[in-house]
Amino acid sequence: MLLTGPDGAAWADALKEPLDLGVDAAAQIRDGDLTEVTGRLTDGHGIGPAGALLVRPDGYVAWRSPGPPVPDAPAAPTLRTVLRTVLSLDR
Repeated sequence: MLLTGPDGAAWADALKEPLDLGVDAAAQIRDGDLTEVTGRLTDGHGIGPAGALLVRPDGYVAWRSPGPPVPDAPAAPTLRTVLRTVLSLDR
């Protein structure tokens, strides 16, 4: 699961692009947003408003970015690299 701060649209938009990981993956997209209004997500997990967390199914944080990807750059390449590393696809 990818969680973002309130300004993390670049990370969320990256999931709309094909990540070409070379594996069959199931994705579930749900309508609606989970809006974090208290600041506890960002403060409690060490990310800023434009940051992101990748949470494993068992609830552990697999990766975090305190802020946006390189300013004005697409997030998909960064997210692709992260997922390839977390899924051990580069071995």
